[in-house]
Amino acid sequence: MAVKDLTPTQILALINNEDYRHPLTGTRPITAKTQPFDDEVNNRINHLAQASAGFLQVRKDDADDVTVRVMAGRCDINGQVLVYAGGTVDLSSYSNDTAYIWIYDNATVATIGVGSDADGWPSTAHIKLAEVTLSAGQFSEDNIVDRRSECMLVMRQAEAVDALNLTASASYQQTQIQTLMDKVDELIAAAKDSKQMNS
Repeated sequence: MAVKDLTPTQILALINNEDYRHPLTGTRPITAKTQPFDDEVNNRINHLAQASAGFLQVRKDDADDVTVRVMAGRCDINGQVLVYAGGTVDLSSYSNDTAYIWIYDNATVATIGVGSDADGWPSTAHIKLAEVTLSAGQFSEDNIVDRRSECMLVMRQAEAVDALNLTASASYQQTQIQTLMDKVDELIAAAKDSKQMNS
C-alpha cells in the first residue's frame, strides 16, 4: 500500500518528541494514554497528514528500502492534460546518490522520469515532483524533498522584462500619439489665424 502504519515503537518516539511536527502539515500526534487506542488514533492522523499532500506526491513505499510511490494525479504540460494513475519507482540504481523524479508528456501519456542530480533536470517540458537522497542503498521520508510547489510558485525574470518592455512600449506609443495631437492642434490654430487675417 502507499501509506503504511506506524509501529508502536515509532508512535512512542513521536509522542516523546515534543518538538515533532509532521513535515507536510505540521500536525502533532496525540499524547499517549492507553494502548492500542493510541496506536489506532495516531495511525489515522498519520494517514490524514500524508494523504493531505495531494496529487502526484512522492512517498516512500513499503515494498522495500529503495522504492518510492508516486500518488495518482492530474497535471497540464504545454496545454496537454495528463492523468497519472499512480505507481512505484525503483531507485536501487541510485544508491549513495540523489535521484530526481519528474512527470512528462510521452505522446499524451503521463510518464514518470528519473535521473541523477549530476545530470540535472531534463531540458524538455516536465514538472518536478521530488528529489530523493539514498545512502547505503536506502532512504527515509526525511530524505525526500518535495519539488512540486516550485512549479506553481514561479516567475521568470524574462517574463518581468517582457512586461516592462510592454509597459515602456505602451508609454512610448502614448507619447507619440500625444505629440501628433499637439501638432494637429497647432495646425488648426494656425489655420484659424490665417483665416482671420484674410477676412
